[in-house]
Amino acid sequence: MTEYYSKLKLKERRRELRHTMTKAEAKLWTHIRKKQVSEQRFLRQFSIGSYIVDFFCPHLNLAVEIDGATHVTDEEIAYDKKRQEELQTLGITFLRFRNEEIYEDLNGVIENIKLKVIDLLKNPPTPLPHNGMKHFVKGGHEHYTSKGPHFPHKTSLSAQFYSIILFDNPFTFR
Repeated sequence: MTEYYSKLKLKERRRELRHTMTKAEAKLWTHIRKKQVSEQRFLRQFSIGSYIVDFFCPHLNLAVEIDGATHVTDEEIAYDKKRQEELQTLGITFLRFRNEEIYEDLNGVIENIKLKVIDLLKNPPTPLPHNGMKHFVKGGHEHYTSKGPHFPHKTSLSAQFYSIILFDNPFTFR
C-alpha cells in the first residue's frame, strides 16, 4: 500500500518533532490550531511522502514551513528546495517564513496565511491524489493509497458508506 500522508514509518519522528517544536513553531501553532484561520484545520509535523512539513492544511493542500537556524547552509537550502519542488508536484502549495518573521511580525505572518487560505478557498487546488490513488480517512487521519481503505475488522455498514462517499470526493472531510 502506497500512502502519501501519515506514513507509519515516520510516526515516531513526527511525534518527536511535535514534542520538540521550536519556539517560533510553538508561537505560530497557538494562532493557527483549532480552525482559527478561516475555519481551516491545520495539522503540525505532518508527513507527506517521505517528508515532514511543519504545518499542513489537508483541505487546501497548504504547507506552512518555518525556517530557523538549521536552514542557512547551501546544502540545507538545496535540500529544502528539492523537497518543496517534489511536494509541489503533488499539488501542495507552500508558504515559508523565517523564525525572525514569527518573532518580529507574528500578526503579519498570520495575515499572510489567512490571505493564502482565502485565495485557495476561492481557487481550490487540484484535487489529490493523482494516478488512480484513492482517498480515505482512518483513525481521524486522511490517507491516499493505491488499494483503498483497509479496515482491520469486518467492514461495517458505516465503513462501506464512508468508503463510497470518500472515493467520490477526496475533500469530503474538512
